[in-house]
Amino acid sequence: MDRPSFSSRRAFLRLTTVVGAGLLAAPLLSACGAGSPATTAASSTAAKSAATSAAASASGGATPAPTAIPVKAGQTLIEFWSSFDPNSQNKTGITAIMQMINDFQAKNDKIVVQNIHVDYSNQLADKLLTAIAAGEPPNSYYADRFLTATWAHKGIFTDLTPLNSKAGISADQYLPFAWAEATWQGKQWVLPFDTDIRMLYINNQAAQQAGMDLTKPPQTTQDLMDWTEKMTKADAQGNIQQLGYWPTIGNCFHEIWCKNFGGEFYDEKADTCTANTQPNVDAFTYMQTYAKRWGQTNVDTFMGSQPKQTNQTYFYTGKVASWVNGDWDLATIKQYVPDLQFTLTPIPSPNGPGSSMAGGWSLTVPKGAKHLDEGYSWVNYATGKEGLLTYCLGTAHIPTLKAVADDPKMRADPIHNKFFDQLPKAWNRPVTIEAQTLWNEMGTAQKNVMQQKMDPKPAMDQIVQHVNEQLKLDKSQ
Repeated sequence: MDRPSFSSRRAFLRLTTVVGAGLLAAPLLSACGAGSPATTAASSTAAKSAATSAAASASGGATPAPTAIPVKAGQTLIEFWSSFDPNSQNKTGITAIMQMINDFQAKNDKIVVQNIHVDYSNQLADKLLTAIAAGEPPNSYYADRFLTATWAHKGIFTDLTPLNSKAGISADQYLPFAWAEATWQGKQWVLPFDTDIRMLYINNQAAQQAGMDLTKPPQTTQDLMDWTEKMTKADAQGNIQQLGYWPTIGNCFHEIWCKNFGGEFYDEKADTCTANTQPNVDAFTYMQTYAKRWGQTNVDTFMGSQPKQTNQTYFYTGKVASWVNGDWDLATIKQYVPDLQFTLTPIPSPNGPGSSMAGGWSLTVPKGAKHLDEGYSWVNYATGKEGLLTYCLGTAHIPTLKAVADDPKMRADPIHNKFFDQLPKAWNRPVTIEAQTLWNEMGTAQKNVMQQKMDPKPAMDQIVQHVNEQLKLDKSQ
């Protein structure tokens, strides 16, 4: 999934500065979460079915306007703001989430959970900031885990440490990197949910038609370029008809290539961005090689002509013969294109099979939530053994809770096991209050390099300048 980018760093700072001031000044937005009477309605039977079938989709406005869900007297309505869209063509994620909600409510009849979809691209973070500033945050929130320090620093999340301690939740129960991402200044601000691994998928039919040997998939970045040359087709005018590979299509991007070229982009001990080191420049230079060979505009035109239906996704049809994507794609393939034949191999690096980023999500209770205990109850369930198993089996993700990752059901699929096998050498993004700024700047540099508006070195220098300037500014506030 694409990550959010705020319209500008200044706009983000203006809004979070206002929110931060409000958190310090308003008793309502305290870590303890002032209680309030439960939401009630006359209906005595509709709560569960409504929560199951009506995941409201929000758009526009300062805060979402969810479809009303009737609840019984004495029940509490918990809004769960997430990127799970009931109107999405791909139903794997929303189906799993709604099953989790049903299962939770079957065991907690005093709480009604309503999934409220907010578009993740820009809106989810912006709306949360606005809602907190207005004193009306949701009671639970689906958070991109690598941004935990960013949000905790801004005073957006509730410190879950005492609640976790009371619930018996501790670091040893989780994959270490996931717990580290959930922690800032020794406190836990979110509960880790899933993680994911990326591999190179190859469409067997497209590769075989190009004469490629699938028993010897690409191992190095040069191999990948060679395969791309042979699997890419263009007409007499140079218009792409089939694309062998592209370094930013699928779920692959700047940081993945930098790491596979041996780069680092942040010195956590020094708390300094180091994105302009030579391995990172080499990675961006490799990516730009594709743009110089085939042209980003040419590729954009080709991609814009592809069907939008899930079962007609360009990799599934072979129009893009290979892509780097996550394990969640296995669930989509199983549901929408079960006959697709494909080969999996680790992401290539200059010297052989490379490594994957381990991404993932989390759940938390925003600062100032009016139903802290009830919101945490849902968050704890969703990220616990039962909820997490339901979600990861339904969506082909990897659990961050060790007890679930070790469940035999999670290792029953030999294809998904290929992703599990990559986990020991996977890496995660740095824990920093400027995680969002670093992500935005890396994305801007990638765009400028792929469009050949900038050479890699000055693009990387610009990342370092902007991120470190923002770090200095944030530390001074």
